[in-house]
Amino acid sequence: MPRRFRPRLVPTLTAIPMLLVLLGLGLWQVQRHEWKSALNAERLARFGQAAVALPAEVADPAAFDLRSVMVEGRFDHGREMLLQSRSRNGEAGVEVIAPLLRLTGAPVLVNRGFVPLARTDPARRSAGQVAEIVSIQGVLRLPGRVGYFVPANDPARGLWFSIDVAAMARTAGLVGALPLVVEAGGAASPGGLPVPFAPPEALHDPHLSYALTWFALALALVVVYLVYHLQIGKAER
Repeated sequence: MPRRFRPRLVPTLTAIPMLLVLLGLGLWQVQRHEWKSALNAERLARFGQAAVALPAEVADPAAFDLRSVMVEGRFDHGREMLLQSRSRNGEAGVEVIAPLLRLTGAPVLVNRGFVPLARTDPARRSAGQVAEIVSIQGVLRLPGRVGYFVPANDPARGLWFSIDVAAMARTAGLVGALPLVVEAGGAASPGGLPVPFAPPEALHDPHLSYALTWFALALALVVVYLVYHLQIGKAER
């Protein structure tokens, strides 16, 4: 004799909203995956373009975000700033932001790369404090959104935890600085410090696995719901 299936009111009213929430979360993660895939495709397309000379002025900063550029000038090492709480291969350190006074055009801030905590004093990495004109190849970046748990910058004390081009330019006394930062790549500085950035990679995209997790939980909920009511039906025969 087949088991009777009679949905109970309370379990059903509980299960339906839970199922809708789980399915909604799964669909949201699918949308996030599609967005991240499109973003990665755009990023890699921009990264893959040949490096261009950075114009004297940049009217549309967003159009140059993530573009490979070449820029020439002389570093003003006396006004460099240190981004705190950075790490590389598990080693704690800072990133060095230095104004680059260009031969032609507005000055620009350059993130020269990583320096271990023990070498933050410029005197301990003097070989990298080059005085001559340099040619930098790197990636232009618009400042990103600051995370909730990132401490506020304290320019008066020289404490920088996130890139704020306007505030950094004011602190360095730069007039008309470009509203972007060049992340230096290519060969390491003389003496090996700062360590430049590796070529950009695609952003991590865990959203598809998240979506599968939510959908699997939704399926498990349906199975539990059915088994529960089939067991009740069996007991009532």
